Amino acid sequence: MGFFEVEEGDGVVVFCYEPDENGPYLIASDALGETPKADARMTIACYSPKDAFLWGREVKNINILAKLYEKSGGGQKFFEALQPQS
Repeated sequence: MGFFEVEEGDGVVVFCYEPDENGPYLIASDALGETPKADARMTIACYSPKDAFLWGREVKNINILAKLYEKSGGGQKFFEALQPQS
């Protein structure tokens, strides 16, 4: 899916998706900001290139996230598919 592991310290690993190094990026973790489990709810947080929080949402599990990725084709469309509707 294009996510890569990032160690946050104390053995916590989150997953990052950054299709453009000059654009926004996503961090996937559990609700406590710790390593997500594949079959559990995940929190997806979007940050600006300057690390400012932009938005967040929950997904049911990694399978739902994978389906959104596949359906969107990745890149900016993946961000749009994940972004909460206002």
